[in-house]
Amino acid sequence: MRVKIMISKIIKILLFVFLYSFPCTAASRLTVECGPGEFVLQAEKTRLADILEKIGSTCRIQIKGLEGREEEQITFSSRGETPEEVIRRFLRYIKEENYAFEFSDVNLTKVSVVPKSLGKGSSSSSQQSEKTAEEAFANRVEVKSVIDGTQAQSLGLQPGDIIVEYDGVKIDNPQTLVNEVKQKSDRGTVEMLVVRDRRPMPVTLNAGLIGVRIGSRQIPKSEADNY
Repeated sequence: MRVKIMISKIIKILLFVFLYSFPCTAASRLTVECGPGEFVLQAEKTRLADILEKIGSTCRIQIKGLEGREEEQITFSSRGETPEEVIRRFLRYIKEENYAFEFSDVNLTKVSVVPKSLGKGSSSSSQQSEKTAEEAFANRVEVKSVIDGTQAQSLGLQPGDIIVEYDGVKIDNPQTLVNEVKQKSDRGTVEMLVVRDRRPMPVTLNAGLIGVRIGSRQIPKSEADNY
């Protein structure tokens, strides 16, 4: 009987030592799904670096500008029709408000996050200067590059061209152009207004993929008001 009691005590001691030597921690969970009409991002106590890497490897979307936050543990869950919809929610969740999307035709390829601290002044005069500068510029969509073998190349579009209208709709950010291209892909032809060297260039093209990689660009508001 004494032997059994001793063995029982030894087992309890060993179990106690084992549990406290190897504390249980909640395993991280990460799911990224990038399919037609649906984007899913679910993370539970997952390093931010792992989330960004998974988005990059699964959906080929690079998210840059979050250096220094890689080790943060994130719990987040969202799904939507497009990657940009979910990534916007994700960036708001981690309190990042300044960012720019870059697209290759209708596909999101890169997100550049601008840290809040970048360019912030400590004085009211510098803050007023920043506000004045923001009011003096307008957002437009710039052609970053032209994809070989596409209608954009045949039409002579060039890097640096500004797309200001698509089928009569004003274009002031990449997402608007992406939405218009998707919604009107079943039409025959559409009209697009491009500005090159401050000269408007009306272009007639087939509806659907244009064949360009695009991004945001700020131009003087006085110049933008002319288009």
